[in-house]
Amino acid sequence: MRTPKYTQEDMALFNSKTGLYSLLRKKRINPDKVLEEIQYATELKKKQEELIKL
Repeated sequence: MRTPKYTQEDMALFNSKTGLYSLLRKKRINPDKVLEEIQYATELKKKQEELIKL
């Protein structure tokens, strides 16, 4: 089994409110998918804020 390498930025995302919620919500935790979900949610929030400013 290989150990994935995560950056400090990735670990900060896992430890965020959204990250912890995503990790705890699933029965079988797949860190790669959770990280992808967190990044998507973060990007979506940024885009929504940008849209509101317009």
